[in-house]
Amino acid sequence: MQIRKATQQDFEAFMKISEDTCYSTEVKGSPKQNCIPSNCLTSFLSREDVERVFIEFVKEDKVLLVENEERIIAFAVIRWQGRVCVICDFVVTRKNQLQGIGTYFTNAIIKKARKLRMKKIFLLCEFEGAMEFWKKMGFKEKAKGNFEKIL
Repeated sequence: MQIRKATQQDFEAFMKISEDTCYSTEVKGSPKQNCIPSNCLTSFLSREDVERVFIEFVKEDKVLLVENEERIIAFAVIRWQGRVCVICDFVVTRKNQLQGIGTYFTNAIIKKARKLRMKKIFLLCEFEGAMEFWKKMGFKEKAKGNFEKIL
């Protein structure tokens, strides 16, 4: 398993992950009755516009991927603003969830943020299942769905 920067050629894999993955609205261990697709960009942007945004993010080194021997299994969209790292999106494929990949990926992002001398990492999350994960990773919920980790 390796983490790397996305390239323009990763767009199709990015779209597939976005379409095949959902955000759990339930706490861990609950039946997955409520699941919201992670392709929220495609709900209000055309495929061409999503591709244009993806390419811009790639050019600005804002998209990181995790891949195993077979394929891309996770991605994160990150903005580096001053001394703050903002995780804009973070997705692990449904098939690869609960296997430590999210933890591995988050720890790598934290390590990179420290190397870049960031003071904190910030993210928004409104899904109960994911909120549990971010708390486990040491993020503090400052307000409903607003998470922060001081480095």
